[in-house]
Amino acid sequence: MKLLKTFALFIFAVLCISCNNKTASVLSAQADTAKIPLYALNKNAESAEINKKQGSGYMYFAFDECSGWVHEGKALQVKLNFAKVQHEQENEPPKFCFGWLFDEDFTAPFKLAKTLGSHPFATGKAENALSISIAVPQDKNVRGFFVYSDVPAKVESAEIADARTGWSLKSGTAWYGFGADGGATGEITKPVSISSKSAMKLTVQLTEDPVLISKYAKQVVRLNVGGTGVDIQIAPRQKNITLYPSLLQREGAPQTASIVNGSALVQGLVFEPVLPVDVATPLAPIVTEPGLIANWPQSAWRRDDFEVFSWEQFPSILFFDTKNYYIQDLMFKRLAFFVEKAGYTGKLVSDSVMKNQHGFNAHDYRAESLANFFELARVNNFPLNEYELLLRDILIGHGIITVRNDGSYSAGLGALVSISQESSNYLRWKFIAHEGLHCIYFTNSDFRAVVADVFSQCDRTSLEFLLKYFSVTPSLNYDINDTYLIQNEFMAYLLQQQLSEVADYFTKILATKRTINEKCPDLVNYVLETDGRAFYEAAVKLDSYLAEKWGFASGRIWLVRTTKLQ
Repeated sequence: MKLLKTFALFIFAVLCISCNNKTASVLSAQADTAKIPLYALNKNAESAEINKKQGSGYMYFAFDECSGWVHEGKALQVKLNFAKVQHEQENEPPKFCFGWLFDEDFTAPFKLAKTLGSHPFATGKAENALSISIAVPQDKNVRGFFVYSDVPAKVESAEIADARTGWSLKSGTAWYGFGADGGATGEITKPVSISSKSAMKLTVQLTEDPVLISKYAKQVVRLNVGGTGVDIQIAPRQKNITLYPSLLQREGAPQTASIVNGSALVQGLVFEPVLPVDVATPLAPIVTEPGLIANWPQSAWRRDDFEVFSWEQFPSILFFDTKNYYIQDLMFKRLAFFVEKAGYTGKLVSDSVMKNQHGFNAHDYRAESLANFFELARVNNFPLNEYELLLRDILIGHGIITVRNDGSYSAGLGALVSISQESSNYLRWKFIAHEGLHCIYFTNSDFRAVVADVFSQCDRTSLEFLLKYFSVTPSLNYDINDTYLIQNEFMAYLLQQQLSEVADYFTKILATKRTINEKCPDLVNYVLETDGRAFYEAAVKLDSYLAEKWGFASGRIWLVRTTKLQ
C-alpha cells in the first residue's frame, strides 16, 4: 500500500507554541506497559480534537526528546473518530491525513517551523471510526506527528507498537497499516506490501460469519503471495492462516500479497514480525498449516537435523520433520516400542534390543504416553539419548508434558506427529494425513466417540481381517487388546486416503501382503469378495463428520496448499 504523493503542510505562526512552553496533551501514547507523554503544538492537540469552530483542521503532537520508544521497526497507531456531517460535494467525501513530524519541522524542542516541507502520509475517507498505523522511517529522526481532517474528529487513542502493514476488518473497527511512505485506506483489494525477510509472517484473517462459511464451505480463497498461489479452503472454526512470505517469494515477482478470488471471505491481510524464537534449540514451534509442512524447504529449517511446527488450527499438536530416518529413530524409536510394540509396551528398551528391529517411518503420540515414557525414564534413571532429552524439553516448553513440584512428569495437553525427509513426497502427504488424524483422535473426545460408534457398527468379518493385519504384520505388531490403539488405527487406515481410494487400499494393497495371505487366507478372500465395501461404508460416515466439524475430508486434513498461478 504505497502512496507516491506527499503532503505539504503550511502552518501559520499563530498556531505555533513557544519553545519555552511545554503543553501536555490529554492524549498519551501507550508503549507496552508504559504511557508516553504527548505534547500539544496547537490548540486542537491539547484536547486531541479537531473542532471546526477553532478554524483549523490540524492537530500537531510532539514526543518528549528522551522518549526512546520511537525508532525503526516501530510504528504509531492511532484510533480516529469522525463526526457525521453532510458533505457539500457527494463525489468528494471528506478526507483525513496522518503522518510524522521530523527534526527539520522544528525550530526548537516544542516549537514548529512556520512552514513545513513535503511529507509522506496516510490518508482516506473521514467517516466512521478507524485505526491507522504508519511505520517509523529509517533515515529520519521522528519528533512528533500530525492529524488532519476535513470534518470534526477526535484521536481516541495512540499506541507505539511493532510496524505492520495491511488491513483488517476483524475487530469491527477497520484497521490499516502502512510503511513509512504512507498509503490510502479503504482499498482492501489492492496488494499489501511484504518483504522477503525471514522473521515476518502474513496473517490471513478469515470470516467467522457462519452464514458465509456455510454458503461457501467448499470454496477456495486464492492469494498471490510474492508470485506463489496459496489456496485456502473455507471451513468451520477457522479464524486465521499464517503464511511466511520469505518461503513463497519468487524471483522477479512483486513483493506483495493480494487476493486473487474470494475477497468476501477475507477479513484481513496483516504482514507483521514473527515473535523471536531460539534458533539453536527450537523450543518455540513454527505456527503453520499441515498443507505447508510437506514441502517446507529444508533450507529454511532453524537446525539442520530437524524442524518442529505447531498446527495452527490445533495449537497443541506438534509436527516434527527429521532430516532422515536415523535422526527420527534417535528421537522416537524407543517411544514406539514403549507405546505400541507388542511385548514391549510400557517398557524402556535398550539400544541393543532395538538395534536390529524396525521402528516406524512416521509416528504419533499423545500427551499421556509421552509423559509416562519420560516419567518412567526419570524414576529408573534410564539413560536417554540427546535427541530424546531435547524432545522432552520441547514438549515441556509447549505444555504437552508438565513438571510437578517434585520434578516428576505428568500429561499436559496435546500430541505430536513425526515424519522424515527420507520418505517419498507421496508418503509424506499420506503420513501427515494418517498421523494428523491420530492426533485429532488423541485430543478430541467427540471424535473418539464417533469413531467408537462407527467401529462397533462395522462388519465383523471385515473388522477381523484388519485386526489380524495389525497383529501379524511384522512392521506393525500392534497390541490388538488395546481398544484405544486399535480404534485409533482403524480410523486412520480408513481416512488416510480419498473416499474413492478406500476400497482399493484394502483390496489391492493390504489384502496382497504376504504375511496376512499366509496366515489368514479366508479373511483375505472375504475382503476381496466383498470389494472392501464395509471399509468404504465406514469411511463415508467418518468423512461426513470431518467435513461438518472442521472442513476436512478423507485423505485431507489440510486447509491450505500452494499452487502455480496462471
